[in-house]
This record gives sequence, structure tokens and C-alpha cells, in this order.
Amino acid sequence: MRYRGVAVSILAASLCLLAGCATVVSDDYSAEFSGNFAVADESGDQPLNHKVPKIDLQRGAGSVTPVDSDRAEVFLTRCVSMIANVRSGDQHELRCVGSDRFIYLFVHGKPGLVMSEATMMKLFKDRHDVRSDSGYVLRRYIPNQMMFTYALDRKE
Repeated sequence: MRYRGVAVSILAASLCLLAGCATVVSDDYSAEFSGNFAVADESGDQPLNHKVPKIDLQRGAGSVTPVDSDRAEVFLTRCVSMIANVRSGDQHELRCVGSDRFIYLFVHGKPGLVMSEATMMKLFKDRHDVRSDSGYVLRRYIPNQMMFTYALDRKE
């Protein structure tokens, strides 16, 4: 029975390596995702469309504020920096828990980064792969429910 647990652990680690799982790192990527952004493309969700969110992150917490507002719309806590090894190269990721029950996954990769939509979700007319010319992407989801993806453009 003990050997079965070891075999399952080795199998899980192997699958994770093959799938390109994210690894938690000691670096803090908060500053990389702080600033003003515009939603350039989205898949399946309208709330952040036509807004220029100001993302303010520092040392594991922060907020997302809509344009022309002085109040934060979402407060972010428990942010964890990660790095993902994918075929196209390394990506920096920052995963935060939002005050609206959503998980916010900020991703920064090479310009032209494409985040794939689930195959079955592409049956819906508003769902598609999202391409980010700047390399910044935001994924917003509630665990075990639908995921929404936004391509972001950094504004000065």
C-alpha cells in the first residue's frame, strides 16, 4: 500500500512537469502587474470591458480600480508569485484572491501571448482564444466554474 502512494506521487509530479505547471517562487512580481491597463480583448465576460483598470499591487495585496473612480472595485489579497515553464518560454504569474470571490491570475509573457480557451467553451459565440500583443493577460475565475480571460494593454 505504501508503494502505491509513492507511485502516485511520482506520476503526479511527472504529469505536472509535462503539462507545464506553475512553480511558486520567492520573487515578488507585484510591481510587474501594477499600473494602468486597458482591456484589449476578452473571452466570455463583459464586466471589465470598456474600462481601464488601475491595478495596484504590492507585497501580496492590492486592488483593481475602474477608470474615473476613486474607489477600488475589487480588493486583492494573498497574492502569490509563480513562474510557468511553457513551450513559448517562461511566464511570470501572480495569483490573487479577490474580494468578489474570484481568483485573479495575472500573466506576463512574450508579446503575442495566446491564452487558449477550453475546447468545449468555444461552442459559445463569445468564447475564443485571447491574444495579447503586449504579453499581459488577466484570467478571472471562481474555482471549478467558468474562467474569463482578458488581454491587457499597458497605458502610460
